[in-house]
Amino acid sequence: MFTARVSKFRFLTLAFVSAAILAAQNSLAHPTPEIISPEVAECFGQSSRKYEEITPALEKSLIAECKEKVKTLAPPEEVKVEVERETSGPPVASGWQTLFSDDFEKSLALSWNFFGDWSIKKDNTNVLEIGGEQPFYTSAGAESWTDYKLSFKYKPLKDDETANLRIKFRIDWSHNIYYSFKLSPVEKQLILEKFTGEKAMVLQQAPFEFQLDSWKNFEITAAEDKIWVFADGIPVMSLKDPENPLLFGRIGIEAEFTKAPIARIDDFKIIGVFEKPTWEHLGAPFGGKVAKILIDPQNPNNVLLTSEHASVYKSTDGGKTWKSAFKGLNTVDLLVKSLAMSPRDSKIVLAMSSDGPYRTIDQGEVWRKMSKITSPDNSVVRGSGRFAFSPSDPNRVYMGTDRDIEEDGVTQGGLFLKSEDAGASFTTQPAAIFNKNVRSMTVHPANPDIVFVGTKHEGIWKTADGGGTWQEKNNGLDYKEIAAVEINPANPSQMFAVAGQLSDQKFLYKSNDAGESWQKTAISFEGEEVKDVVMVKIASSNPSLVYVVSGNKLFVSKDGGGSWQGQEIIGAYGVFDIAVDPANPDKLIVGYYNGVMITEDGGNTWQRSVQGLGAHGIISLAVDQTDPAIVYAGDWSYGGVHKSTDYGKTWTDVNSGLGEGAIPNVQDLTIDPNDSQILYAAIHDRGIFKSTNGGTSWQSANNGLTSLNIAQVIVSPSDSNLLYAAATERVNYFDKSEQDSASYGVFKSTNGGNQWTRVSTGLQEASVQTIALHPSNSNIIYAGTALNGLFKSTDGGATWQAKNNGFENGDDYTQAIVINPQNPNELYAGIDQIYKSRWQEARTEFVTSGGAVYKSIDGGESWQKLNLDKRVATVEKITIDPVNPSTVYVSTHSPGVYKSIDNGKTWKPMNMGMLYLEDTYGGHNYVFAMDISSDGQVLYAGGCGRGVFRTELAGQRDLERILEGTESKKAKISPYLVIAASLIILFVAAVIGYIVYLRKRRIKD
Repeated sequence: MFTARVSKFRFLTLAFVSAAILAAQNSLAHPTPEIISPEVAECFGQSSRKYEEITPALEKSLIAECKEKVKTLAPPEEVKVEVERETSGPPVASGWQTLFSDDFEKSLALSWNFFGDWSIKKDNTNVLEIGGEQPFYTSAGAESWTDYKLSFKYKPLKDDETANLRIKFRIDWSHNIYYSFKLSPVEKQLILEKFTGEKAMVLQQAPFEFQLDSWKNFEITAAEDKIWVFADGIPVMSLKDPENPLLFGRIGIEAEFTKAPIARIDDFKIIGVFEKPTWEHLGAPFGGKVAKILIDPQNPNNVLLTSEHASVYKSTDGGKTWKSAFKGLNTVDLLVKSLAMSPRDSKIVLAMSSDGPYRTIDQGEVWRKMSKITSPDNSVVRGSGRFAFSPSDPNRVYMGTDRDIEEDGVTQGGLFLKSEDAGASFTTQPAAIFNKNVRSMTVHPANPDIVFVGTKHEGIWKTADGGGTWQEKNNGLDYKEIAAVEINPANPSQMFAVAGQLSDQKFLYKSNDAGESWQKTAISFEGEEVKDVVMVKIASSNPSLVYVVSGNKLFVSKDGGGSWQGQEIIGAYGVFDIAVDPANPDKLIVGYYNGVMITEDGGNTWQRSVQGLGAHGIISLAVDQTDPAIVYAGDWSYGGVHKSTDYGKTWTDVNSGLGEGAIPNVQDLTIDPNDSQILYAAIHDRGIFKSTNGGTSWQSANNGLTSLNIAQVIVSPSDSNLLYAAATERVNYFDKSEQDSASYGVFKSTNGGNQWTRVSTGLQEASVQTIALHPSNSNIIYAGTALNGLFKSTDGGATWQAKNNGFENGDDYTQAIVINPQNPNELYAGIDQIYKSRWQEARTEFVTSGGAVYKSIDGGESWQKLNLDKRVATVEKITIDPVNPSTVYVSTHSPGVYKSIDNGKTWKPMNMGMLYLEDTYGGHNYVFAMDISSDGQVLYAGGCGRGVFRTELAGQRDLERILEGTESKKAKISPYLVIAASLIILFVAAVIGYIVYLRKRRIKD
């Protein structure tokens, strides 16, 4: 009997011990997550993707490495804000970090972008003094800033009607919306306002006693939709924005015409939520449109260039490699139209941007906006303009602008401005003296008062007194549209000009009498007259050597323009500018559609040189669905198709077969979902091209197409032979008489693109911009149109029905459609509201007045507008996470990329690391293209003038176990350990109980 009991005891012991061991082993296999920061957790997620299996030891090692990495990358200062526990007080802000700080001890105040009159004064310490003859404005920070506290010291110097000062925050200049905290000594008020365009809404105001020449400390905290204001530590304002709160943006200070200093500011500081970059700028593919090139006359190794929508780049090795040089160049779209370098001090460079003129005194290391520019009508000097330095007077500089603005029926021409301090400040000639649109300028090499100006409509004009009076110099010119004017530095009587119809024919003219008369200079190539001259340049070290560029051809004259020899610039097309090395007349650098070409033998041989020049505009992207490392990018700046096999780190051009010369916009790239080697490219005005070898070569696939303006191609997921194409006509959407409606619409192919048939019955002569195909039923197609809304076909395109129920306007521009692959009844559509805009020369264009995203949950039968940021100008692309369809990404023309993780109910901007200039005025993000890998772990984006960006989404799902440990900030006990411990306790209790039982039995016995 006792033996039987012992056997039972052994059996129970073995069972308990085995269970405990198994539980403990399970616990070791799934260790308790370490408490780490979200930054470390994300780093761990990205690092862990490199390994097939994550062992506990490897996990521990990776976490340790990531801790060190995050520690080195973290901002240097972390500020903890004291908790305000009053109901009306700001929220707990522990962990907020310094985003911006300036005590003005560095007198240059480089952290700001100043406009108007300001100075750094001594007031015990250095302070910023505001006010003078010009309106004052300055801005700083990044558009991506969300919640933050702004603190500063303020001392009023005046209390009249000119003394008002505004502190602006959460600014979005691209849509002119912001909050304004107005300090008004004359009204004895603090006023909090919200500006949307020109409309101001007073949110709250409070009486306040200002004391002249006395410092006050102010704090403004903005968190989500709430704002608090403190003065010397005392709460003076507290509110919740009642409607469409502004949730992020930069900061600024503004004063109107003041005539004298009105205030001083000191110790300006912002602490807030630090958001580390989401996007990685890949830089490549290298290249892009180059419009202007400057070679340093004192050190020819230094070269500057402007690239369309990519600002300024610099080379310090003669053009072999490039790096960006636009710090402080705060143009909203990075568009810099002209550059000029001082011939005496080459560190001084002037730039004309879409935001106005800028100046650098260190050859592009830092740019500053020119603030002291006056114009007769107080208009802002910006846009298209030219500069010309005097070769004989280092302080004399001229600026000419091209406005062509029609106001009250009168055409306002450009401005002519003069500087006597090397471009630090300019004065303007009255419009009555000079009212012409300037396209080119040159200054006499020996007389700084003599200037020749080439205009847009009125030919060549000359001033001999620095702009005081002007004379027309068009004798012999057949055209009055002037693209270039050059003076021979060794013989000023000899001049060259390029004149013609700027949009068509342009010819070379020569003058031997200082511009008094002109003769057309005939240039021919292979027996044909050259009619498209772009630029003429004279070699400064050998003035008898003259270069002319036309298309992709270079013409050389060694006798001062008497005779010419022409040759092709192999590999270049659409040359925009040419620069001659001042020390070596045989070295030329040309800028063209796809970068820079260099010759060192007078044009006999050329080498493309674009390393580091990341200026391509990307309009389409396609990720290989079997390998996310392979991605294709379509160029809008004549670069064709680029391919990367290493997640975008390096790129190669894959353009064989896409046609000769410059390749127009690659509107769309599509990879066959059934065979990743098969690709389709839709190229503006060239139609559809097909590749069956991963882009190595292409063949035209246009049979049956009646329009070569193809916006998109889609392939059936179940049948590689079934394709649909969207054909658009971009002539004039508002005047159907100008278009052949039978040429566009939807086209269908049932044999892999070998033959196309138009299937557009019921589309109402619509220009189709985008199409989407049902993932499991290829007969269901959606088509988005320009001005006709959205259509649906359920019979493979044979017939179409309008599906605009819920759209605010049925005639809006449907730019994007996407279908949830896991629930095909759920769709998203990107809609742009458009209106007519009458531009110059009576040309009608369309302008978008706001982008929106709509959602349908019933297969397009009805639509609901989603609450996307109202600042969105144009919706370009919508992408659904293929693994988690509740996550949706939207790319926009401005302000950038948005993300929703709740099926479109709420949206957050996702632009950190993508902003073209995070510390700049405007901060537009033109994101035209976007695509995601099939595993939902890599998202690519491309846009205007900055190439391709990438963000790693991996780890967002893989790290749930680790992130759970960070959410509670408490160590979580593994359930396996709990089970093991429980079993052991039960076992011990059973043993003790059994022993007690046996002793009792022995005693009884």
